[in-house]
Amino acid sequence: MSTRRKPWAGGRKSSSGTFGDSPSSTDASTSRHATRSATLARGKQVVGYVGEIDRQVLAKYGIEERVACLEVDASVLLGESPKVPLAKPVSRFPSTDFDLAFTVPTKVTAAAVQRALRQASGALGEDVSLFDVFRKAATDESRSLAYRVRLRAGDRTLTDAEVSATRAACIKAAEKLGCTLRG
Repeated sequence: MSTRRKPWAGGRKSSSGTFGDSPSSTDASTSRHATRSATLARGKQVVGYVGEIDRQVLAKYGIEERVACLEVDASVLLGESPKVPLAKPVSRFPSTDFDLAFTVPTKVTAAAVQRALRQASGALGEDVSLFDVFRKAATDESRSLAYRVRLRAGDRTLTDAEVSATRAACIKAAEKLGCTLRG
């Protein structure tokens, strides 16, 4: 007869008595360090936990050193079919990069601006990356975000007019979010 160990409960009640559980409590979330632990998720589904065990729990076992724990529900990950990456053909034509820096309200996320720039760059857009964040003070209502936009056509060298039109579309898309182009 074999007994199967229940996984680290992550805040759910567990009666398994595993090391991660505090001897005085069956709530496993109390065994994790409050600021040195994290939940691992695949989308909205929790697949595990990682982090340090709380010092009070370690003290009850006579352990003085830091101890970390990783628990992953492998059945969730192994049950998925891996996505086979598709290779993109390498273009013989050069890319064109331009940088855009915006003053962005704090309520607008950097990801939202990046998404808007990516959509505005259209079929010519190869990459949009955030490369600089500047904020004068933590209490400021805005911050400066700088992005590099890379354009490329697979069948030709881009013209100045195409690059200018795409740049203007990117600026307009960011302005719709409340961003202002910096000089």
